[in-house]
Order: sequence, then structure tokens, then C-alpha cells
Amino acid sequence: MLVDSHCHLNYPGLVENIAEVLNLTQAQNVGLIVTIGTMLEEISQLEAITTQHDNVYRTVGVHPLNVKTYTGTQEELKAALRTHLAGHKTIAIGEIGLDYHYPGHDLQQQRAYFAAQLEVAQSMGYPACIHTREAEEDTPSILSSFSGLKGVIHCFSGDVAFAKRVLDLGFFVSFSGTLTFPKAIAVREVACFVPNDRILIETDAPFLAPVPHRGRSNTPAFLPFIAQKLAEIRGVSLETIERQTTDNFLALFTRVPKSDYVV
Repeated sequence: MLVDSHCHLNYPGLVENIAEVLNLTQAQNVGLIVTIGTMLEEISQLEAITTQHDNVYRTVGVHPLNVKTYTGTQEELKAALRTHLAGHKTIAIGEIGLDYHYPGHDLQQQRAYFAAQLEVAQSMGYPACIHTREAEEDTPSILSSFSGLKGVIHCFSGDVAFAKRVLDLGFFVSFSGTLTFPKAIAVREVACFVPNDRILIETDAPFLAPVPHRGRSNTPAFLPFIAQKLAEIRGVSLETIERQTTDNFLALFTRVPKSDYVV
């Protein structure tokens, strides 16, 4: 069984036909899916999805690009996260982090709200799903302030040096369809470097469809293309990648019942 550790089932391209999407996904040996929160306004929608589908879990958090539209204080955000983490099938805080790519965002505000959400993750013992883009210095610097915190750098797009920094902090590294893109040489180098017990895979659907579906709306059913590419890069079998990434997922996201999903 493969695990899609990061996607957005409530986004256009997936939510309109979610039952069909999940049926096709299960037919491709993808048995477990995490649908990721990016703003508090999504919570009721994510709760409905995960309540209706046994093999789907969720996270809660405010994405760095959504921080500027969040109207509450840091303390109000922390209180809201604590409340929503108590919900059934909420397994992590995320997607949170830093994104320095787009102009017009208050980077100091991003850093402050990133740290506030990490504080909740640390204090409540939840892993964090981290989005980081063009913030290779600040992301590990902030993460290092929270001892004992566990989590994953989702859709990894950095180099080996950045990977080493987050691995040294105890984080996992997740690979998406980017791994299959012809020009993603640095990402494939990282895919060779990451230890067996720190690798995860994801689709980030509906974004970043892997080759040979690049340019289409992505779906968790395309996860096997990512797993197969990772197996080729690391010189192992698809079955090995399946076992390693599922075991790693269950080791990180401890609120998922392991007995139901052991390979």
C-alpha cells in the first residue's frame, strides 16, 4: 500500500468528483491519503471529507501565503489550532512555513505566524507539515528553535545542503511529482541522499502532476508514478519504496492507527 502524505482533496479538480477520485486512487494501491489544511476556513470542508472516507486524514494550519489574509492575532490562531487539533482524524499541523517567492507578502509576519504554529505543534506533540520556498536559511533556523519537534518538508525542492540541515533536525523529506520533471536534477540528487527511514512521497494534488501526466490536474491516483521514479533513482524495487514510505509515514504520523495500514 502506498500513502499520499500530502494533497488537497477540497480543491477544484478533485472535490467535484471526490468519490470517483478515491475509487480510482484505491485501484492504484494508494490506501491512505492526507488532505492538507491551508486556512482555518477550510476546516469544516476537510472534516466532512475525512468523516465520509475512512482512509482519508487531515491537518490544520495556515499556509504562509494565507497569513496576510488571516485577521486574528497569533494568540487567537494558537487557540484555534488547539481546538481543531482535538478533532477526530486531525493528525498534524500544516501546511505552515515560509514562502519568499511572491512579492507583496510581509515576510516578518510570515515568520511570526510560522513560529506561533510551531509552538502549538511542539506543545501538543503533533508533527508539522512544512512548506518552504526560497527560504532555505530562515526555515531551518526557525525550526531549530523548537527542540523535539517532528515533521516533514513537503514537496522538497532544495538541494542536498538544505536537506542535510533539515534531516539533522529530525525532519522527514517528501518527494512529489517534481521528482519526475526532466530539469529537477537537484531534487533527484537529494532523493539519492536521504536515508531510507526519512523518505515520504506525495502528490500535492491537484498540483504538480508527474510525468507522463504533466500539465494535467493531478490526483492521488498518480502517486505510483512518483514511487516508481523514486525506486529507479535509488536503485531499489517499487515494493521496497512502498514499504519504506508507508512505514515512515506511520512512524511520523502516530495518530493514524498503525494496525490498519501495516504493509
